[in-house]
Amino acid sequence: LEPMNRAVTLRSLQSRGTRRDIIHVGERMAANLRGIAVTDIPRGTVLCAQGAGKASSCIDVQIVLQPEMKRPLMHMQDVRVLFGTSNEVATVRLYGAGRLDPAASSFAQLRFKNPVTGFTGQRAILRGLSPSETIGGAIFLDPQATKAKAGDKARLCVLQAVQTHDIQEIIRALCKSHGGVANLSEIARLSRTT
Repeated sequence: LEPMNRAVTLRSLQSRGTRRDIIHVGERMAANLRGIAVTDIPRGTVLCAQGAGKASSCIDVQIVLQPEMKRPLMHMQDVRVLFGTSNEVATVRLYGAGRLDPAASSFAQLRFKNPVTGFTGQRAILRGLSPSETIGGAIFLDPQATKAKAGDKARLCVLQAVQTHDIQEIIRALCKSHGGVANLSEIARLSRTT
């Protein structure tokens, strides 16, 4: 269970009252777990294979703002991020810009106060803190990002490659940003492959 980093045993899965061996994305499911009580599992917890859902306080995203917004999204602005069953506050760090105008799109890094767990390709809703209105959406590009500066051009190239879903482009961008070396687990995570 992440972000708790707690090992549990999965006894069985169910979907709509029927025992199942496989659950597909988007299906309603229940998991019978050994080693933890339901009351010890907080909202936003993710069940995943060991090592597959490492928690992080930084997530690189692509943000798309609503055209109806009255104000731009500012670099270093706090927003509420809703994804999965999580509802967390994060600071938006825009890559290469001090603000993002309504209906615009940009790469950014969300920095959370506490570690969270997400997956590449996961969608999120962004809401303002006050007033509490939907300001846009985000797609997770790197859910295990490390802190990066707003002007980090090598990181921006990696995010652009992730957006293409082309594994060769991702490998080239990672090699360029890491001095000619690309980590296999990072390639797999960013390209959504095993």
